[in-house]
Amino acid sequence: MSSTEIVLAETYAPASVDAVQVWAEEMKGAAVEFLTVTTPTAGGTVWEVEGEDPTKELRGVVVDDYEAHALYLQDYSGESNPPDAYWIAGECQYVTEEARTAGYNEDSHSIRGGRVGNRQVIYLSRPGELVPIRIDLSGASVRPWRLFKQNQIAGKGKRVTDTVIELSLESKKYKSGYSGSILAPRVLGFLPAGVAAGYFEQREQIRAFTRTRTASNSPDGGFGSADAEPSEGALAAEFEAKAGVVPNSDFEAPVM
Repeated sequence: MSSTEIVLAETYAPASVDAVQVWAEEMKGAAVEFLTVTTPTAGGTVWEVEGEDPTKELRGVVVDDYEAHALYLQDYSGESNPPDAYWIAGECQYVTEEARTAGYNEDSHSIRGGRVGNRQVIYLSRPGELVPIRIDLSGASVRPWRLFKQNQIAGKGKRVTDTVIELSLESKKYKSGYSGSILAPRVLGFLPAGVAAGYFEQREQIRAFTRTRTASNSPDGGFGSADAEPSEGALAAEFEAKAGVVPNSDFEAPVM
């Protein structure tokens, strides 16, 4: 084992398999509240984690990640309201009656445009914590995360649960004048097989909770919602019109 692997194994030791299994058994049927971190407003590059000092980087092991879609029937008003429909990795979690009345259904996430926006969701397990934090990012981070995962992790024959990563943010300014934050991940190193196996087991146990959302426990983040200031709705719409981008898209055109 290399010196880097030894340091990573000691610093990022996962919860024991027994502890993870006990947690899953005890929480079965109960709502689990994950501490949620959202994309900063106005192109910010600092993470705000409740109860902690602001930080430029978040480090740990990803125990789940997926692209989500959220529908908001109303424009953002400054209140924290759950989405009117929500999808996880293409699977519909719920559609409210109000959304159905408005013409939406279980397949509406696949239709470009409208009020359905995509998200990048990452569950990051940090040292000494059994319950990961939930990082809910805007759609602009979908493609950067996908390419990072493809080229820097899976492309090397690894799983995300084998990998210690650092998550930071880059600020991008668009032609409309709208500034946004985009995920900038980095591999810190790969874990020894035995340590990685612990995180893999944690992922298998925790997915019953990370991949289930209802209208009552759904996040309030979404396109033009929790990660946008009220006044930014018009700017976002202007940006989409000028850049030819629809909300349900992971492409955005920065200022060159």
